[in-house]
Amino acid sequence: MPGRWILLVLEDGIFSKESVCYAVKLAKRMDCAISVLMLTGNSSESLENDFLHDTINHAIQMIESEGVSAEGTSSHGDKASVFLKHLALNSSMSAIVWGGSEEIDKPSVRKKGNSWFAKVKSSVLCPVVQPHIKDGRKKNRKKFKRI
Repeated sequence: MPGRWILLVLEDGIFSKESVCYAVKLAKRMDCAISVLMLTGNSSESLENDFLHDTINHAIQMIESEGVSAEGTSSHGDKASVFLKHLALNSSMSAIVWGGSEEIDKPSVRKKGNSWFAKVKSSVLCPVVQPHIKDGRKKNRKKFKRI
């Protein structure tokens, strides 16, 4: 496996095909492997481990079918703490692709700082991107924002 990684962050069992596709394209350009991290908060303990495991495996299968190495894990608890711990234990992250449930780049989220990610963003040293699909006349055009 390559020595550099892209972290694909998923939340609460939600699977974002756009974020997986973007992570794969980025990994190919940067010659990186992909680490899939599924975060579930304390209130999400009702999500079954089998469901989370299947979701992570589906993402990994999509990634590996494109010729990119991947691994995955899920963690329960305070999302901010788990996320920072994952980054600390895996210091070779080149970029983070956000596939989480919240839109972390919305102005209301940035201003209020009420997102768990907004609270830890200053601790993240690598670029964070969130894929978006533009609505309107330009169908099927994807937009990616660096956060």
